[in-house]
Amino acid sequence: MIAALTLSMATPIAFKDVLETRAETLRLGELAELEMLPVELQKRAAQIEVARLSSIGQAISIDHDGLASKARALLPALAPWLSSNYEGTLKVNSANAARGLPVADCGKGVETGEMISVRYTVGAFSVERQVTMLEPAESGQRFFARTTDGEALTGTCREVAL
Repeated sequence: MIAALTLSMATPIAFKDVLETRAETLRLGELAELEMLPVELQKRAAQIEVARLSSIGQAISIDHDGLASKARALLPALAPWLSSNYEGTLKVNSANAARGLPVADCGKGVETGEMISVRYTVGAFSVERQVTMLEPAESGQRFFARTTDGEALTGTCREVAL
């Protein structure tokens, strides 16, 4: 009886409204305040993957109810701390978008010496350049390349069409 009363009075998890990130995978620990959870549950909850950015520079919005539903489905032990009627939206911005870091279509992977296209995107503007890979890279990894005019650059490989 006391345990049921304690759980019914649990402080609900609060979601952030804005998140700037460089991560591709968004975990609950980055998106929500979890301090009210028991320590072991807090550790597990912080690692739950609740969303994934499909490209660098992507800005997405996720309603708080959707985050709660996903977290509840992935870790049912969170149910007492997740309200069933959240209001609000989390706006997620890739920090890499603001810096205009290049993205390359690497398919399943690229080899040293291979020529590929990279795209810089800042706001509504995009620029594409041809580069030569300085080392092998696979989708999801950082790449190192040299432009035709000798500039060295780094960016992220994606398995997407540019």
